[in-house]
Amino acid sequence: MKISFAGLLFLIPFTVNTFATIPVEHQWSYGQGAVYLGNGLTQYCWLTGIRGQFNSNTSEVGVNHDGQLWTMSGHSGQVGTLGGWAMCVNSLLSSSQRQRFTWLSYQGGSTRMSNTNQSFCHLAKVRGSMGKGDFVRIGKYNNEWLLEGSDPVAGLAAEAECVSNWLPVNVWKTFGWSWPSKEITLTKVNTTVCGLLSVNGPMNQVWDWVRIQVKNDRYVLSGSLLTPGMSAVALCVPRPV
Repeated sequence: MKISFAGLLFLIPFTVNTFATIPVEHQWSYGQGAVYLGNGLTQYCWLTGIRGQFNSNTSEVGVNHDGQLWTMSGHSGQVGTLGGWAMCVNSLLSSSQRQRFTWLSYQGGSTRMSNTNQSFCHLAKVRGSMGKGDFVRIGKYNNEWLLEGSDPVAGLAAEAECVSNWLPVNVWKTFGWSWPSKEITLTKVNTTVCGLLSVNGPMNQVWDWVRIQVKNDRYVLSGSLLTPGMSAVALCVPRPV
């Protein structure tokens, strides 16, 4: 099944939720325990970047939610070689509006997620070996979000968080970055939330990274300029002012 990100701009109906603050950025590095991100009942947190050597089936970075807390953690087969970033904002999202999905390379195919007319999805966790040409991504096919990756790759896996019933009716925008481009300017931080739709390897050196960050009043998407072939796609969705 071929999925294209080109022209992924579409209208989606929303119901009321509240994002009240400028995003707060958090970072996790290998050697740390789980990093506290935010209150699971009053905040929404999402993965905004990964870095380092994804070179074994135990290499992992992701954002977790247990119903009460948001945390960020990971695992590496080599000391000091992995890390990641996440952002959080205040939110009145209910637990029934969030759903987590998993894709595993050895299962093949794609993981079907939620309806694109009723929800948005961002990558929440990346695990496994990502060499040249390897990827994990969220795509849109026949009004459905799909989670998938390069196949077969031993141990490669991903998780995505989907949020339903979003506000207001507006255009959702995708942005792509690829080596050797400089950073790509995205949308305003006070009106949108931007997360990762895809990451393309190689991601197997300590200096490899892709990341969404805040600069002035905008999100920006960028990555390492030291490794040819890397790329990423971000999805930005509206949030109330």
